[in-house]
Amino acid sequence: MSAEGVHLTQLAIGERMSIQHLRIEPGAEVPMHDH
Repeated sequence: MSAEGVHLTQLAIGERMSIQHLRIEPGAEVPMHDH
């Protein structure tokens, strides 16, 4: 996979995770994920 393809994939994943994070109800406990 080209470097550009990897970047676009990471961008899409990050966007999806941000959307999921925003959908979490305020006050809900969210486990931290350390990478």
